[in-house]
Amino acid sequence: MTKSQFKERFRRGLGSAYLELKNSNNLEEYKDIVLWCCLHNTCYDMQCEGSRGTYLYNAISLYKDKSFFEDAIIRKFEKSKMDTWLFDQLCDLLFQFATDGSKSAREALYKKYDTLFLLLSNKRKVYSICTERDN
Repeated sequence: MTKSQFKERFRRGLGSAYLELKNSNNLEEYKDIVLWCCLHNTCYDMQCEGSRGTYLYNAISLYKDKSFFEDAIIRKFEKSKMDTWLFDQLCDLLFQFATDGSKSAREALYKKYDTLFLLLSNKRKVYSICTERDN
């Protein structure tokens, strides 16, 4: 499978891409693609598909050094403005890291919770579109 084919299949969340990665002798070849998919919402319709967090975390777990992915995900997660569906995916990924014992992922989740709670507490009115509330 070429890198282009892998990216297209992995981006779509297909099992064939995961199996290609799992059976690969050179995981590093796909590292940038896995990271790119972690940092972007690649779902066609997240309301139907749900988050790809578990799928992505399973792929990340194939790598010996998961901190490469975790650090990049935390940096992206700490940004103030992002798509609600991407926020959901990043939360899902960080939850997976935290469940595996990562203190930095756990701290990032609690820090974001505190930030969003403070923003909502200080709002006088919440209009129909409120990204902070949705997140």
